[in-house]
Amino acid sequence: MKEAFRMYLSGKGVVSIAKHMNGHSRGKEGGVWDSKYVRIVLQNHTYTGHNHFKPVLWEESKRIITPGEHERIISMEDFLKVLKMMERRGEGHMAKHSYNYPYGGIVKCGLCGATYIGNALRQTLAGGTVRVYRSYRCRNQYSNKTCDAPGISEHQLQQLIFEKLQITNKKLQNKKTSAQAKSDQRLLQKEIEVSNGRRKNWMLALGDGKLSADDYAGLIDEEEARMKAITAQYEEKEDYYINELSTEEIKEMMANLKENWILIEPETQKLLVQSMFRQVGIKKESDKWVIPQMLTV
Repeated sequence: MKEAFRMYLSGKGVVSIAKHMNGHSRGKEGGVWDSKYVRIVLQNHTYTGHNHFKPVLWEESKRIITPGEHERIISMEDFLKVLKMMERRGEGHMAKHSYNYPYGGIVKCGLCGATYIGNALRQTLAGGTVRVYRSYRCRNQYSNKTCDAPGISEHQLQQLIFEKLQITNKKLQNKKTSAQAKSDQRLLQKEIEVSNGRRKNWMLALGDGKLSADDYAGLIDEEEARMKAITAQYEEKEDYYINELSTEEIKEMMANLKENWILIEPETQKLLVQSMFRQVGIKKESDKWVIPQMLTV
């Protein structure tokens, strides 16, 4: 089980993980691993050392999670990273089909807000060598003809991002490693713990007959609305997201990427880009490309 989490965090998809696990182990009750079973495992709170419960008809957000007495095989931090990666892949930000395009799903059009999608042009050189030229174009411009944004080559795009980071890197890091941001995350975690405690108490009251099913459902709905509002308040703050890498580590990483980019496989390029950025907005003003928005993970 631990291997499945490790592989997913390294960028492997559920199909690849299932194939690998079938060669080394068996699933529940000796069954075969498939993509569905991998997803079930990756979303199972049991492996974080917790117990959990949710009736079939309840929404996932109403799942009751309580501390267990069994040993965990993955930290809560890594478990939440896995859930976040699964969410982003579900939204198309880390879709498998875009792994040939390192910036696929990350780059957004500064004119219409649509995603820039990858495009490849293959050229056969003398001697049979094939050279691939990758570029990106606005989905609305390409599919719907509702946007006038031009395309951009991958070389142009990565140079643009590297230049942007050289200018703003220190500012971004100082903001994201602020004491206030860390305090906000601790406060939010306490709110989550309080909420889980309330849900557990209501569940016990329901089981003891001290609380009706309708009253229980109403309390859960109110609590869910309360937590959504609290979470939104924290996430609206610019410095809420904390990048754990130091300024110097980021600078060194970007320097190495710039120097060795063409030597790195596209899948690895994609993983590196996804580990640093949530979104990069681009826009061409006159004859110059600019980045009006850059959001780190």
